[in-house]
Amino acid sequence: MSIKKILRFTLFIFVTIPIIIFGYFSTEIVAHSLTNSEKEEMKSISASNSNNFFNSINNIEEDLYSLSQINEVVILLKNQISSNINKLPSTINRTKEVENSLISLVKLCPFYRKIDLYNSECTKLISCNGISSYDSNINNKVEKNESLLLNNMKQTKKIGLSLPTHVSKASTKSDTLLIGYPILNENHDTILGYLILNLDIHYFDSFFQSTQNNSMLFFNYATQSIFHINISSNKNNKLNYTLNNDSNSSNYSILVRKLLKAKNISTSSSNRNSNNNIISYKTNNRTYLYAYSILKDNDWAYVVQKESTIPIDVQYKILLKLIIILMCTYLLIYIVSSKITNTYTKPIIKLKDIIQQAAHGNLDVKSDIVSDNEIGELSKSFNQMIHIIKTNYNDLREMHQTLVDKEEELRTNYEQIEYLAYHDTLTKLPNKLTFHNRINQTLLRNINNTHHAVFFIDLDNFKTINDTLGHDYGDRLLAETSARLNSLMTNNDILARAGGDEFLIFRENIDSSEQAITFANDILNEFKNPLTLHKKLVYISMSIGIAIYPENGTTSKTLIKNADIAMYKSKDTGRNKVTLFNKSMQDELSRSAEILEVLRHAIENHEVFLMYQPQVSIISKEIIGYEALMRIQSKTLGILSPTEFIPIAEDSGLIVDLGAWALREACQFTKNLIDESGVPVTVSVNISSIQLNRAGFFTTLADVLDQTELPPECLELEITESSLLYSMYDAATLFKNFQTLGVKIALDDFGTGYSSLNYLTKMPINTLKIDKSFIDNIAANKKDTYIAETIIRLAHNLNIHVIAEGVEDNNQLDILEQYKCDRIQGYLFSKPLNSKDIRLYLEG
Repeated sequence: MSIKKILRFTLFIFVTIPIIIFGYFSTEIVAHSLTNSEKEEMKSISASNSNNFFNSINNIEEDLYSLSQINEVVILLKNQISSNINKLPSTINRTKEVENSLISLVKLCPFYRKIDLYNSECTKLISCNGISSYDSNINNKVEKNESLLLNNMKQTKKIGLSLPTHVSKASTKSDTLLIGYPILNENHDTILGYLILNLDIHYFDSFFQSTQNNSMLFFNYATQSIFHINISSNKNNKLNYTLNNDSNSSNYSILVRKLLKAKNISTSSSNRNSNNNIISYKTNNRTYLYAYSILKDNDWAYVVQKESTIPIDVQYKILLKLIIILMCTYLLIYIVSSKITNTYTKPIIKLKDIIQQAAHGNLDVKSDIVSDNEIGELSKSFNQMIHIIKTNYNDLREMHQTLVDKEEELRTNYEQIEYLAYHDTLTKLPNKLTFHNRINQTLLRNINNTHHAVFFIDLDNFKTINDTLGHDYGDRLLAETSARLNSLMTNNDILARAGGDEFLIFRENIDSSEQAITFANDILNEFKNPLTLHKKLVYISMSIGIAIYPENGTTSKTLIKNADIAMYKSKDTGRNKVTLFNKSMQDELSRSAEILEVLRHAIENHEVFLMYQPQVSIISKEIIGYEALMRIQSKTLGILSPTEFIPIAEDSGLIVDLGAWALREACQFTKNLIDESGVPVTVSVNISSIQLNRAGFFTTLADVLDQTELPPECLELEITESSLLYSMYDAATLFKNFQTLGVKIALDDFGTGYSSLNYLTKMPINTLKIDKSFIDNIAANKKDTYIAETIIRLAHNLNIHVIAEGVEDNNQLDILEQYKCDRIQGYLFSKPLNSKDIRLYLEG
């Protein structure tokens, strides 16, 4: 509703309400004085008529009471309760006696149409209309009125009354009403049965004639039903009745509610004559008055109905004058309110239109309303507000676009991150995490007696290819390798990159371990053909380890670990081969883990020590030096062989700390020995390729010499041939730096490795050590003799000293003397000695 209409309506209300109130109360006062006399008259009629009706019913109640006290009736009903004995002869005889009593009662009064006897379960036992008619198959049918009356008596244990529910036309045929009587036991707490009397309504002719009223109402509280009786006379002055059940009539709905409410107030006999016995209500512009009296036991009410005789025309005249006044007032209000509303609502409506435009998205609108009142201030505030909203809207629109762009970027990044989390970026293969998940999914749905295989693949010498050809070639090699491996996969196989140059394969439902080995050999055969990397042919080999489910593990983690162990076994036993995991590998791994744990704490636990094996001049037979040999004696594992713990120390990197300790310990011991004897001796210390390739080794060597004050010429570093493989140029530079300190270089185990003559010509080497494998058979095998002779002559021609390792008998010594070997080392002269024994040996 608009403001203009609200203002007009408000003025109209404030003017017309006082007039309406005054007119209403004036009319009510007049009506009230006129209706009071009518109410008193109707109360008197209602009380008199209800007493007469009650007296008529009372005679019938006495007859029914007498019948209920007959002994045969009581016994018959009790038998009905105790058991079903309807078919016994004694019961049939008693039923006949009861039926005769009922017939006598019906014949007692001409208005008694029929009487029925029911047991406590509301089953009809006997029905009499003056002639015996006992038949359980016919008489057991209970009419609707009878059923309602029985239910009412069952609940109240009191006499009941029921009028017909159907409508009879006015005729000579008479309607009947039902009067029910409950039959109680001696204690009056249990119902044995019921009597229902069908009473001709003409029984009440004298009562209705005395009322001098052609219409009356009865209300049943139990069923909340209203029965409307219309009375008329025929030619013989005999009364005719028309009974209507008006329970569902809308005209009597208000009356029903008021009668129910009034019962709570007028239930006692002392209150029946109170003002509450009058009910009035208006409907269809008519006012109806009802006077009622509650009959016996509060189940029925007798109601007298009368239309009010108040002079309606008086009220209409007052109402007409009131309407004329209201119309004149409204006309005046309309003229005045239009003037007022136009003054105040015009700018408001204009401002409303502007706000609606802004609400629909037009933020460029402005209000041009100018006034000194609140509307003018509202106009200014609106202009300020719309300016702020427009500014904020533009900022929000830019921010929204930025957020949309960021969201798209985040979605793209998320997809990329999700891909990277489960795939290898170089080969596009699933990564190790995805491999684990896929295996776990397969194992979860695993069927009994099925076998699966995990293959752990590692490329041989990948680091060499990567370092020599460059990382671009290395990356290309991995991509080509993954592509070739992928070509060997079947539908259910899983190929993944584990990292570096390692790959994993999972094959489901294999028949046997032999089938897995065959597949692995197929992979090796496939890679016998070279790969083309940037127009270069590259040959690669690989070591493969296999673990079988469930023999070698029941989880993905265990299977991969055991396949990894088998792969390293392939590398340790020659590479380019396939190894199937077995329990002994796990034992070896456990042994290695135990040794590794010992190595971690060997220095701090004082479990590492040095042994010294003398080196003797072949000419003078005097000791001119010794080789420092590292040994470990563990409290848990006992004495460990160097061939067992040195590879583990190198693989774990612990050789760096252990080697540094050995270098320092040997230098310090030799320094002390020289100071004690005054005779210079040379100590040879083995240097691992791991130490040699570690940045800072030269600094470590210089610090050890500086701290121990050992003369550099008394230190000889023994380097194996494998240490020189990574870069001959770098090795030559490093060795020259060693010699600038005065340290000597010995090439250890010569002849067992690659034995390139370039080492001898390019490297600044001082000493060459012939490996024990050539010395063992030097006296028995001519080829070994020729090799030893050739090495000694070659070394001497290059001004390099020669030491023979592993000399154990005089025959070997004689041959070495013949070929003029410079020094010998072996059990022929001495086994490795501890620090105390080497001192005694030098003194002796």
